[in-house]
Amino acid sequence: NMYITKNIIKYILIILIYITPYSIFAQEYIIKLDDHLYQDIRQDVKKQAKDLSKPYINARPSSWGTNIEGVAEYFTLTDNKTKAIVLTFDACGGRKGSKADTELIDFLITNKINSTLFVNIRWIEANKELFKKIVASNIFEIENHGIEHRPLSTTQKEVYGISGTNSPENVIFEVLAAGNIIESYTNKAPSFFRAGTAYYDDVAIKILNQLGYTPVAFSINADYGASISSKEIIKIMSNAKSGDIVIAHINRPNSQTAKGMIESIKLLQNKNFIFKHLSDVELVIK
Repeated sequence: NMYITKNIIKYILIILIYITPYSIFAQEYIIKLDDHLYQDIRQDVKKQAKDLSKPYINARPSSWGTNIEGVAEYFTLTDNKTKAIVLTFDACGGRKGSKADTELIDFLITNKINSTLFVNIRWIEANKELFKKIVASNIFEIENHGIEHRPLSTTQKEVYGISGTNSPENVIFEVLAAGNIIESYTNKAPSFFRAGTAYYDDVAIKILNQLGYTPVAFSINADYGASISSKEIIKIMSNAKSGDIVIAHINRPNSQTAKGMIESIKLLQNKNFIFKHLSDVELVIK
């Protein structure tokens, strides 16, 4: 009996070791906006989504991932003498994802480092005044990171414990509702989309294209969700080359992302790299 009990405890511990990180990660992000927020926009989009989803009701996805066909992961320049990189920063939102890395944000604004910000609506709601400052700076290109930070799936696929959208209708709502809310702040409709976790299925990509969006992934993962050290970030960024799209995060002030990215940007400037917005370059679609 003692042997059986020890083995049961052993297996429970193994299960907890594997499950707990995913559960914690999921809980950081799975949180909805209050029903009264942006109610008119959301109601209008729900009606649109129902109509726009009809052609996709019987569509079945055949691929799933970050850098699948139809997604932009790097870019090209016509001027071979210029060395350029696109810096993209995600502001994810959620229970533990709605803070702001003001050290990094202030550095980018003060030093006029062109960057593209993929912003989730829950992050905007938690940082309204800061977001207005970001918009006014004209340093950031403001793009769409969804309303609930969900992987963009038509069959509710899950990544890192985060449940994806569950139908073409919900894909459209995740994208259009967020886009319309962002436009209400910026007076400019977003044209690029990055899903929560940057995962898409191929049907969702077709929907994005119909909605006028280009889905964007990345060629360099600089901070792995703001989970690695500044030294690791600098090492990764030291291998950046012209045409790379970099992903990092501005919603984790207690991480080492600010330190690592600030030092990396300075080092790249010393190598004569310049920083472009997504809309300023010719994206290569896989």
